[in-house]
Amino acid sequence: MKYNPRISDKKLERKLNASGAVLIRGTKACGKTESAKQLAQSILFVIIFNFSFLIGPVIGKQL
Repeated sequence: MKYNPRISDKKLERKLNASGAVLIRGTKACGKTESAKQLAQSILFVIIFNFSFLIGPVIGKQL
């Protein structure tokens, strides 16, 4: 699939060159991941799961 350059690509490139890592936030399906893949030398995907239902009952329990 051909990559369509985005307006934010230049700013993203400047930020990556300055710090080496960036957090890209935005609305769903706007091209964040694809823009990052085009410019990045490495990628770390972070998936956060909510496990609070597992530890909730244990918090108030005294050992």
